[in-house]
Amino acid sequence: MKIIKSLKEAGRLKLVLVMGISCVFSVLLSVYRIYHTHSIIYGFFWWNIFLAFIPFCISTLLYIRAERAGIHGIFLIFTLGIWLLFIPNSPYIITDLLHLRERPGMPFWFDVLMSVSFAWNGLMLGLLSLLDIQQIISERINKIAGWLFAAFAICLGSFGIYLGRFQRWNSWDIITNPFSLAHDIVHHIIHPISHPRPLAVTILFSVFIGITYLMMKLLTNGFAFEKKG
Repeated sequence: MKIIKSLKEAGRLKLVLVMGISCVFSVLLSVYRIYHTHSIIYGFFWWNIFLAFIPFCISTLLYIRAERAGIHGIFLIFTLGIWLLFIPNSPYIITDLLHLRERPGMPFWFDVLMSVSFAWNGLMLGLLSLLDIQQIISERINKIAGWLFAAFAICLGSFGIYLGRFQRWNSWDIITNPFSLAHDIVHHIIHPISHPRPLAVTILFSVFIGITYLMMKLLTNGFAFEKKG
């Protein structure tokens, strides 16, 4: 297949396969739980991991295109806009751990493993995607711009976690209900002290995701994400 060939040429086939296997493992755990308990109480994990895959797919396609033929400025800006809309969905899965509690029919440790595996995969999909985007911007502009965009994406994603978890907004609401969404966002930005929860969620998640991202950058040491000088 053409996509497999493109991934192999870009050095991304193994990464995509491992990430896919990891997500399949999570899904199989949830399938077994549904089969064993006849309950879809945790069925929302399927939808959320699908949404988390969207920014990863976008950044992977951008990376392949940048490697092969380069990216036109207008196309890059438009695609990054879409990417920013969906990137909060990746770390958002961490907050699904709030649903964890002992339920009849399955051992609690199984539900913990299943939920953490989904949260881990969501976070990894987001971080890997951000690595790609930062690299693309660094090569197109400079490294400072790459880091500034990464910091902006992390903060925006953290604020998006608050909007999704506590205000129940979705990525597609920017199209279906843009004015109400914009009003809610502006209201929280203009009066941050009056809304301690969104401020706390945004700051703490930004710190957590930022530290995790830096750790990944150091551990990868540029492998598959940065060209060697």
